[in-house]
Amino acid sequence: MKHSFLIITPVINANDLLAETINSVVRQNGLGEKFTITYIIADAGSTQEKDSNAVDDVLSLVGAIEHINFIHLKYKDKSMYDGIVNALSFVKDKDFTTFAYINSGDYYSPYAFSAVINEQKKMDCDLSWICGCVGSYNSKGMLYKLIEPVAYPNSLIKCGVFGRYLPYIQQESNFISYKLVKKLDFSRLASFKYAGDFFIWKSLADVGLKPTILPIWLAGFREHDGQLSSVHKKEYKTEFNSLSDKITLTALIKSLLICMLYSIHPRLRWSKLVFWMRQWS
Repeated sequence: MKHSFLIITPVINANDLLAETINSVVRQNGLGEKFTITYIIADAGSTQEKDSNAVDDVLSLVGAIEHINFIHLKYKDKSMYDGIVNALSFVKDKDFTTFAYINSGDYYSPYAFSAVINEQKKMDCDLSWICGCVGSYNSKGMLYKLIEPVAYPNSLIKCGVFGRYLPYIQQESNFISYKLVKKLDFSRLASFKYAGDFFIWKSLADVGLKPTILPIWLAGFREHDGQLSSVHKKEYKTEFNSLSDKITLTALIKSLLICMLYSIHPRLRWSKLVFWMRQWS
Protein backbone atom coordinates (compact mmCIF):
# COMPACT_ATOMS: atom_id res chain seq x y z
CA MET A 1 0.00 0.00 0.00
CA LYS A 2 1.38 3.42 -1.00
CA HIS A 3 2.14 5.89 1.78
CA SER A 4 -0.65 8.47 2.23
CA PHE A 5 -0.58 11.88 3.89
CA LEU A 6 -3.52 13.76 5.39
CA ILE A 7 -2.74 17.49 5.46
CA ILE A 8 -5.12 20.09 6.91
CA THR A 9 -5.00 23.87 6.58
CA PRO A 10 -7.54 25.75 8.73
CA VAL A 11 -8.33 29.19 7.25
CA ILE A 12 -10.57 32.19 7.73
CA ASN A 13 -10.46 35.34 5.61
CA ALA A 14 -7.94 33.55 3.40
CA ASN A 15 -5.59 35.74 1.40
CA ASP A 16 -2.82 35.42 -1.16
CA LEU A 17 -0.59 33.63 1.35
CA LEU A 18 -2.73 30.51 0.99
CA ALA A 19 -1.40 29.92 -2.54
CA GLU A 20 2.14 29.66 -1.20
CA THR A 21 1.08 27.06 1.34
CA ILE A 22 -0.83 24.98 -1.21
CA ASN A 23 2.04 25.15 -3.71
CA SER A 24 4.44 23.79 -1.10
CA VAL A 25 2.20 20.72 -0.77
CA VAL A 26 1.72 20.33 -4.52
CA ARG A 27 5.46 20.50 -5.27
CA GLN A 28 6.60 17.73 -2.94
CA ASN A 29 9.35 15.56 -4.38
CA GLY A 30 8.20 11.97 -4.79
CA LEU A 31 4.48 12.75 -5.12
CA GLY A 32 2.79 9.85 -6.87
CA GLU A 33 5.90 7.73 -6.90
CA LYS A 34 6.25 7.44 -3.12
CA PHE A 35 2.98 8.78 -1.70
CA THR A 36 -0.43 10.35 -2.21
CA ILE A 37 -1.97 13.33 -0.42
CA THR A 38 -5.43 14.19 0.82
CA TYR A 39 -5.38 17.93 1.43
CA ILE A 40 -8.27 19.51 3.33
CA ILE A 41 -8.80 23.28 3.40
CA ALA A 42 -11.02 23.82 6.46
CA ASP A 43 -12.58 27.20 5.69
CA ALA A 44 -14.33 28.70 8.71
CA GLY A 45 -16.16 31.20 6.52
CA SER A 46 -14.76 34.46 5.27
CA THR A 47 -16.17 37.69 6.66
CA GLN A 48 -14.41 40.07 4.29
CA GLU A 49 -15.85 40.48 0.81
CA LYS A 50 -12.45 40.41 -0.93
CA ASP A 51 -11.71 37.04 0.66
CA SER A 52 -15.12 35.41 0.28
CA ASN A 53 -14.04 33.17 -2.59
CA ALA A 54 -10.29 33.18 -1.93
CA VAL A 55 -9.94 29.44 -1.33
CA ASP A 56 -11.92 28.50 -4.45
CA ASP A 57 -9.91 30.98 -6.51
CA VAL A 58 -6.60 29.51 -5.34
CA LEU A 59 -7.73 25.93 -5.91
CA SER A 60 -8.96 26.79 -9.40
CA LEU A 61 -5.49 28.11 -10.23
CA VAL A 62 -3.87 24.95 -8.91
CA GLY A 63 -6.27 22.78 -10.88
CA ALA A 64 -6.61 19.01 -10.76
CA ILE A 65 -3.37 17.29 -9.81
CA GLU A 66 -2.89 13.55 -9.96
CA HIS A 67 -2.25 11.87 -6.60
CA ILE A 68 -3.68 14.83 -4.62
CA ASN A 69 -7.27 14.85 -3.43
CA PHE A 70 -8.29 18.43 -2.59
CA ILE A 71 -11.22 18.85 -0.21
CA HIS A 72 -12.64 22.30 0.52
CA LEU A 73 -14.84 22.31 3.62
CA LYS A 74 -16.95 25.40 4.27
CA TYR A 75 -18.56 25.87 7.66
CA LYS A 76 -18.21 27.99 10.75
CA ASP A 77 -16.04 26.78 13.60
CA LYS A 78 -15.11 28.06 17.07
CA SER A 79 -11.34 28.01 16.57
CA MET A 80 -8.64 26.63 14.28
CA TYR A 81 -8.54 23.48 16.42
CA ASP A 82 -12.29 23.05 16.08
CA GLY A 83 -11.75 23.37 12.32
CA ILE A 84 -9.03 20.72 12.37
CA VAL A 85 -11.29 18.36 14.32
CA ASN A 86 -14.14 18.98 11.86
CA ALA A 87 -11.79 18.09 9.01
CA LEU A 88 -10.60 14.94 10.79
CA SER A 89 -14.21 13.93 11.42
CA PHE A 90 -15.03 14.43 7.74
CA VAL A 91 -12.56 11.70 6.76
CA LYS A 92 -12.98 9.51 9.84
CA ASP A 93 -13.90 6.47 7.73
CA LYS A 94 -10.76 6.76 5.60
CA ASP A 95 -7.26 5.55 6.43
CA PHE A 96 -3.97 7.42 6.07
CA THR A 97 -0.37 6.86 7.08
CA THR A 98 0.72 10.29 8.30
CA PHE A 99 -1.01 13.44 9.53
CA ALA A 100 0.11 17.08 9.66
CA TYR A 101 -1.50 20.50 9.65
CA ILE A 102 -0.14 23.83 8.49
CA ASN A 103 -1.56 27.34 8.54
CA SER A 104 -2.01 29.66 5.57
CA GLY A 105 1.25 31.49 4.85
CA ASP A 106 3.51 28.78 6.24
CA TYR A 107 5.01 26.27 3.84
CA TYR A 108 6.90 22.98 3.55
CA SER A 109 10.33 22.36 2.07
CA PRO A 110 10.16 20.49 -1.27
CA TYR A 111 11.62 17.28 0.21
CA ALA A 112 9.72 17.29 3.52
CA PHE A 113 7.32 14.42 2.81
CA SER A 114 9.99 12.18 1.26
CA ALA A 115 12.27 12.77 4.24
CA VAL A 116 9.48 11.80 6.63
CA ILE A 117 8.81 8.58 4.71
CA ASN A 118 12.50 7.66 4.72
CA GLU A 119 12.66 8.15 8.48
CA GLN A 120 9.45 6.20 9.10
CA LYS A 121 10.95 3.18 7.33
CA LYS A 122 13.45 2.97 10.21
CA MET A 123 10.80 2.77 12.93
CA ASP A 124 7.33 1.53 13.80
CA CYS A 125 5.30 3.72 11.45
CA ASP A 126 2.19 3.40 13.62
CA LEU A 127 4.03 5.07 16.52
CA SER A 128 5.98 7.65 14.55
CA TRP A 129 6.19 11.30 15.56
CA ILE A 130 8.74 13.20 13.51
CA CYS A 131 9.84 16.82 13.54
CA GLY A 132 12.51 18.86 11.80
CA CYS A 133 14.50 21.97 12.59
CA VAL A 134 12.70 25.06 13.87
CA GLY A 135 12.41 27.26 10.80
CA SER A 136 11.41 30.93 10.85
CA TYR A 137 10.18 32.92 7.85
CA ASN A 138 9.92 36.70 7.80
CA SER A 139 6.72 38.45 6.68
CA LYS A 140 7.80 38.05 3.04
CA GLY A 141 8.22 34.30 3.43
CA MET A 142 12.04 34.25 3.42
CA LEU A 143 13.67 31.59 5.57
CA TYR A 144 16.04 33.52 7.82
CA LYS A 145 16.57 31.24 10.81
CA LEU A 146 16.93 27.48 11.24
CA ILE A 147 17.60 25.89 14.63
CA GLU A 148 18.33 22.20 15.14
CA PRO A 149 16.61 21.03 18.34
CA VAL A 150 18.82 19.42 20.98
CA ALA A 151 16.33 16.95 22.48
CA TYR A 152 12.63 16.64 23.30
CA PRO A 153 12.32 14.28 26.35
CA ASN A 154 8.67 13.43 26.95
CA SER A 155 8.99 14.25 30.66
CA LEU A 156 9.89 17.84 29.73
CA ILE A 157 7.11 18.04 27.15
CA LYS A 158 4.57 17.10 29.81
CA CYS A 159 5.68 19.83 32.21
CA GLY A 160 5.58 22.51 29.53
CA VAL A 161 9.27 23.33 29.31
CA PHE A 162 9.31 23.78 25.53
CA GLY A 163 7.93 27.14 24.54
CA ARG A 164 8.24 28.42 28.08
CA TYR A 165 11.93 28.00 28.97
CA LEU A 166 13.35 26.24 25.92
CA PRO A 167 12.63 26.69 22.18
CA TYR A 168 9.19 25.39 21.29
CA ILE A 169 8.35 22.25 19.36
CA GLN A 170 7.46 23.71 15.98
CA GLN A 171 4.00 22.54 14.99
CA GLU A 172 4.52 23.20 11.28
CA SER A 173 7.34 20.63 11.06
CA ASN A 174 5.52 17.92 13.01
CA PHE A 175 4.37 14.77 11.22
CA ILE A 176 2.41 12.26 13.30
CA SER A 177 1.17 8.75 12.62
CA TYR A 178 -2.50 8.95 11.68
CA LYS A 179 -3.25 6.00 13.95
CA LEU A 180 -1.93 8.03 16.89
CA VAL A 181 -3.99 11.06 15.88
CA LYS A 182 -7.20 9.00 15.82
CA LYS A 183 -6.61 8.19 19.50
CA LEU A 184 -6.65 11.86 20.54
CA ASP A 185 -9.60 13.26 22.47
CA PHE A 186 -11.15 15.20 19.59
CA SER A 187 -13.82 16.90 21.70
CA ARG A 188 -11.18 18.26 24.06
CA LEU A 189 -8.87 19.32 21.24
CA ALA A 190 -11.76 21.25 19.66
CA SER A 191 -12.33 23.11 22.93
CA PHE A 192 -8.96 24.88 22.78
CA LYS A 193 -8.53 28.24 21.07
CA TYR A 194 -4.83 28.86 21.62
CA ALA A 195 -2.94 25.89 23.14
CA GLY A 196 -4.22 23.03 21.01
CA ASP A 197 -0.70 22.33 19.74
CA PHE A 198 0.49 21.74 23.28
CA PHE A 199 -2.52 19.50 23.95
CA ILE A 200 -1.44 17.24 21.07
CA TRP A 201 2.20 17.11 22.23
CA LYS A 202 1.14 16.47 25.83
CA SER A 203 -1.27 13.70 24.78
CA LEU A 204 1.50 11.92 22.87
CA ALA A 205 4.02 12.41 25.68
CA ASP A 206 1.52 11.01 28.20
CA VAL A 207 1.66 7.65 26.41
CA GLY A 208 5.46 7.65 26.42
CA LEU A 209 6.18 9.16 23.01
CA LYS A 210 8.55 11.94 21.95
CA PRO A 211 9.38 13.32 18.51
CA THR A 212 12.22 11.90 16.45
CA ILE A 213 14.33 14.86 15.36
CA LEU A 214 15.44 15.20 11.73
CA PRO A 215 18.25 17.78 11.52
CA ILE A 216 16.85 19.30 8.34
CA TRP A 217 14.38 21.93 7.17
CA LEU A 218 10.91 20.39 6.86
CA ALA A 219 8.73 23.47 7.31
CA GLY A 220 8.67 26.88 8.95
CA PHE A 221 6.57 29.48 10.72
CA ARG A 222 5.87 32.86 9.13
CA GLU A 223 6.21 35.73 11.59
CA HIS A 224 3.67 38.53 11.19
CA ASP A 225 1.57 40.94 13.20
CA GLY A 226 -1.66 39.80 14.82
CA GLN A 227 -0.68 36.21 15.55
CA LEU A 228 -2.91 34.54 18.14
CA SER A 229 -0.03 33.50 20.40
CA SER A 230 1.15 37.12 20.54
CA VAL A 231 -2.16 38.94 20.79
CA HIS A 232 -3.71 36.53 23.31
CA LYS A 233 -0.72 35.77 25.52
CA LYS A 234 -2.78 35.70 28.72
CA GLU A 235 -5.41 33.35 27.27
CA TYR A 236 -2.72 31.09 25.79
CA LYS A 237 -0.94 30.91 29.16
CA THR A 238 -4.20 29.99 30.91
CA GLU A 239 -4.88 27.09 28.53
CA PHE A 240 -1.22 26.05 28.60
CA ASN A 241 -1.06 25.97 32.40
CA SER A 242 -4.28 23.95 32.60
CA LEU A 243 -2.51 21.13 30.74
CA SER A 244 1.10 21.11 31.91
CA ASP A 245 2.40 18.96 34.75
CA LYS A 246 4.31 20.38 37.69
CA ILE A 247 8.01 20.99 36.94
CA THR A 248 10.25 18.73 39.01
CA LEU A 249 13.86 19.28 40.09
CA THR A 250 14.96 16.57 37.65
CA ALA A 251 13.14 18.36 34.83
CA LEU A 252 14.86 21.63 35.71
CA ILE A 253 18.29 19.97 35.62
CA LYS A 254 17.56 18.34 32.25
CA SER A 255 16.29 21.67 30.93
CA LEU A 256 19.45 23.45 32.06
CA LEU A 257 21.68 20.91 30.30
CA ILE A 258 19.66 21.20 27.09
CA CYS A 259 19.71 24.99 27.33
CA MET A 260 23.51 24.95 27.61
CA LEU A 261 23.77 22.97 24.37
CA TYR A 262 21.46 25.40 22.57
CA SER A 263 24.13 28.05 23.10
CA ILE A 264 26.58 25.97 21.05
CA HIS A 265 26.44 25.81 17.25
CA PRO A 266 25.06 22.40 16.13
CA ARG A 267 28.31 21.54 14.32
CA LEU A 268 30.24 22.09 17.54
CA ARG A 269 27.97 20.13 19.85
CA TRP A 270 29.38 16.88 21.18
CA SER A 271 27.41 14.33 19.15
CA LYS A 272 27.57 11.59 21.79
CA LEU A 273 26.12 13.95 24.40
CA VAL A 274 23.29 15.00 22.07
CA PHE A 275 22.56 11.33 21.28
CA TRP A 276 22.45 10.53 25.00
CA MET A 277 20.04 13.42 25.69
CA ARG A 278 17.74 12.29 22.89
CA GLN A 279 17.38 8.95 24.65
CA TRP A 280 15.95 10.59 27.75
CA SER A 281 12.38 9.77 28.60
